[in-house]
Amino acid sequence: MNNLPPRLPVRVALDARRSGDGSRTASNCIGTGVGAQRLNRYTLLQSDVGWLAVHASSTGGCLESAKRLSARYGVRWRAGSRCLGAPPRHQAGQGCSTRCVIVGYGSASRHAHGPRRAAVLQVQDLVDQPDLRLTILAGAAGLERPVTWAHASDLPQPWDWLAGRELLMKNGRTLPRTASAQIAFFEGLHAAEVSALVIGADPQTPILSGRARRRADELRLPVLEVPYSMSFLVLSRAVADASREDLARRVARAERIYATIQVAVRRADPSAFLQRLEEELGHRVHVLDAATGDAVLRDRADHPPDPRLVEHVRETLAARSGHLPAVIRLPDRGRRSAVLVEVPAEQPTVLVAERSDGRSFDVSMHHHAATAAAVEVAHASLRADFDAQVRAAVLLRALDGRAGATELADTAPDLTSARLLAVAGDAPPATVRRVGAALRRLGVAHLLARHGAYLWVLCPAEQAELVIEAAGEGAAVGTSLPVDKPTRFPEAAREAAWAAGVAARKGARSARYGQPGSLPGLGNLEEAQALVTRVLGPLVNYDAQHGTELATSLRTFLRCRRSWSQTAAALHLHRQTVIYRMRRVSELTGRDLTETGDLAELWLAVTAQELLDDAAAGATSSAG
Repeated sequence: MNNLPPRLPVRVALDARRSGDGSRTASNCIGTGVGAQRLNRYTLLQSDVGWLAVHASSTGGCLESAKRLSARYGVRWRAGSRCLGAPPRHQAGQGCSTRCVIVGYGSASRHAHGPRRAAVLQVQDLVDQPDLRLTILAGAAGLERPVTWAHASDLPQPWDWLAGRELLMKNGRTLPRTASAQIAFFEGLHAAEVSALVIGADPQTPILSGRARRRADELRLPVLEVPYSMSFLVLSRAVADASREDLARRVARAERIYATIQVAVRRADPSAFLQRLEEELGHRVHVLDAATGDAVLRDRADHPPDPRLVEHVRETLAARSGHLPAVIRLPDRGRRSAVLVEVPAEQPTVLVAERSDGRSFDVSMHHHAATAAAVEVAHASLRADFDAQVRAAVLLRALDGRAGATELADTAPDLTSARLLAVAGDAPPATVRRVGAALRRLGVAHLLARHGAYLWVLCPAEQAELVIEAAGEGAAVGTSLPVDKPTRFPEAAREAAWAAGVAARKGARSARYGQPGSLPGLGNLEEAQALVTRVLGPLVNYDAQHGTELATSLRTFLRCRRSWSQTAAALHLHRQTVIYRMRRVSELTGRDLTETGDLAELWLAVTAQELLDDAAAGATSSAG
C-alpha cells in the first residue's frame, strides 16, 4: 500500500477494467513505475463516484495506508468488514482472511455477493462545509449521526411530526428558556431519533444552559448554531442535494410497498399482505382498531400483537381523544419499542410497527404502508360486504318467520343468548357499514339487515353496547328479549321496535324491552295495550263508529302543549272546533283536561298507542 503512486486520483475507480473474476484491478489503470510491489495484489472492487475500495491480500498496514490515502485526496475514510464483489467465502463472518478497506463517501454499485450499501450524509459532512457556517454548541460525539432530511419547526413538541433522522432547524427565540425545559426538549428530540438540532441565533435567543449542554453531550445529540443571516433554505438545499440517491432508493421502496396491494387483491390473504409489509419495513407490523386495539386484518394467529402493546396503544389513543399527530412513539415498557401512525380507513385504524432488531424506524415509509393498509382494509371490507348480503337475506327471512333452524344454525349466533336490536332514526349506508365493521373486527357472530324504518341486528347480548356505540349519536336503539327460537323472531321484532320507540321518546340512545322504569306503566307491549284499552278505548271506538278523529286531535293537542291556537294551526281547523273536540274527549274518556293527574294518564295512554303503532309497523316492515 505504501508503494502506491503518490498522485493516485479517485477517478481511477471509474476507469478500471473488469478482470475475469468480476472485480476490477487497479494494476490495469495505474500505470508503471511501481517498483517491486505487484499492484495486482490490490484489487479495486465495486465502486462509484467518490468511492475507492482496496482489497489487500496482506493485512499489515492496510488500514493506516487507507487513512493516509483518504487524507491525501480530501475524502472521508471508513473501514468496511464486507469485501464488495469478492467471492462469497470472503464475506465478513465467513472466515475471510483478507481485509477490505473502503475510502471515500458516496454509494457502492449493486454487486453479486452482497446487499447495496449506500453511504449516508452525516452531521459531520454539514459541519465541514464552511459555507453553511455551522457552529457546534454541544453533542459533538454524535456528529456521525445520519441525516436524511431537513425540517424547520418552532413547535414546542415537534417530534410528533418528525420521521427520524432529520436535521431540525429552529428559530432561537422559540428555544425553551429554562435549563429543565431545554433538557426536556433535547430528550424529546433524542427519543424521536432526530439527527441534530440547528438553532438560528438572533438577539432574543436564550442562553443554552450548562446543564442542557451536558445533557446533549450525554445523549450524543449535536446542537448546532447558525448566524441570524444564514437562511434555513440554504441548509435544506444542502441536505436535499446530498440525499438525491437516497431519495431514489426511498421512491423504489415506496413503490414496492404499494405493490403489496396487488398481492392482497390477488390472494385475498391479509397475512400475506402483512408479511410483505414487514419484509419491506424490516419491522413487525400490526393493523389495529384504534378504539379497541383489536386486529383489523385478521388470520394472523401465529403472530398476534403483544397484549402489553395493545393495552399501551389503547391508553395512548384514549389520552389523545382520537386526535393523532403524524407519528406516536411508544417506549419499550418491558417489550420492543414501537411507532404508531394513522391508517386513513373509514373506521379509526392505526398501523403499529414493532422494532424487531436494531434497525431504526423510517416513519415516512410507515405512512406509505398505512396508505397501502387502508386499501387492503377497504378490500377486506368489500369481501365482508358480500358475505353480509347473504346474511342479511337470512335475517329478513327469519323476521318473516320463513328461516328454518338449520339455515340459522349455519349463519346466526346462538339464539338462546342472542337478542334482536332495532336501530331507529337515520341509518344511512355508512352507519350500516360502521356497525357491521365493528362487529366483524371483534369476530362477533351476527346478522344485520336494513329494512323499513329500522336497521335490524342479531347479535349476542353482551355485544349490544358495541352496536349502540357504532350506531352513533343520532340513533335510538331498542333491544328485545332473548330470541331463543326461530319462531320468536316476529315477536322479537315488535319488542325491539317498541324499545327503540321508548328510547327515542326519552331522548336516550338505547332501551331494553321490559326494562323497569323505561316509562311509567309502559314496561312491555301487554302493559301498553292494557293502558290504551282502559283510557283511550272509548275514544277509539267512537272514532271507528262515527268516522271522527278525536284520538288524533288529542295527540296533537298534547304535542302542542295544550295550546288551542297551535293545535288549530297544526290540524288546519278553527280554534272553536278544537275546543269542541277536546270537550268531547273529556266526556268520552271521563278525564278532565285541566287536572294534572288526568292529563298525565292521557299522555301516557297516547304515548303507549304511538309505541304500539311503531312496534306494529316495525314488525310489518321486517316481514316486508
